[in-house]
Amino acid sequence: SLAATTGGKALEVARLVNGKLRSGRPVDYAGGLFVDNRQGERVVSHSGLVVGNRAMDVLYPDSGMGISVMCNRDDIAPAERARKIALLVKPGAPDPGFDRAIDPAEMKRLGQIGDLRAAPDGYYRDPLYGQYLIVAHRDGEPIVSYNMRAEKVTRRQDGIYRARRGVLLSYAIARGGRARVVQWTESGPILYNYVGTGAPGAKQFRPGRYRSDELGVTVTLSRDSNGWTLNTPAGAVPLVAALADDLVAPNAAFSLHATGPQSFTFHTVNLNRLMFRWLP
Repeated sequence: SLAATTGGKALEVARLVNGKLRSGRPVDYAGGLFVDNRQGERVVSHSGLVVGNRAMDVLYPDSGMGISVMCNRDDIAPAERARKIALLVKPGAPDPGFDRAIDPAEMKRLGQIGDLRAAPDGYYRDPLYGQYLIVAHRDGEPIVSYNMRAEKVTRRQDGIYRARRGVLLSYAIARGGRARVVQWTESGPILYNYVGTGAPGAKQFRPGRYRSDELGVTVTLSRDSNGWTLNTPAGAVPLVAALADDLVAPNAAFSLHATGPQSFTFHTVNLNRLMFRWLP
């Protein structure tokens, strides 16, 4: 029960009441938790992600079962492991992962529905957080790179593909003809707009030493005939210019955005807009 730790029965009930849009349509998000009815049973869950770590908490209130999976790696799908644990305890338990059909009407709202296999190769940028996703094709099938990994994706429903770690992706043509890849999450879609196959250089960046006071870390940004490199305490990382003011690491592990000739911001999952300033 949630009541023992969250302030009593009334608050427990309130936390499990799904929210509604202005139209009256219910959503899966309740009072800080995702609540869904799957296979006739309530599933209460929430995932967590920060660089190097992933987690998944799942409650089955009707069965009195709870599962918590914590991973000190980010190339593991904790929802999949939670599902396997649930099946060991209760055969036939519903899948706790975000793996449901996407409403075609919601897909159409974001643009003309396309097939991810037709998405142009290159860089796609989330304008809200400055994060990147990279699309390439191998034998006609899309390979999607994001959050430090490149993964094959498999077709799941019309217009929707699923990556190995459970990420759901679709492709759309927005108004004005802009191509975009959409990542579908529990809290809504994340839009990545196509920005091309790469810039000839990164004119806004200046080689030198930079420091983040927030992290207490000093790095060196250098450039030679092979391109840009970010030298960090953990090692050297090659970078590619996706835009004139954006450098992207392999497999979209992180990106740098130039905010001036002597500063840039660092962007990755759950760690955005960290400022680095040039050291004279």
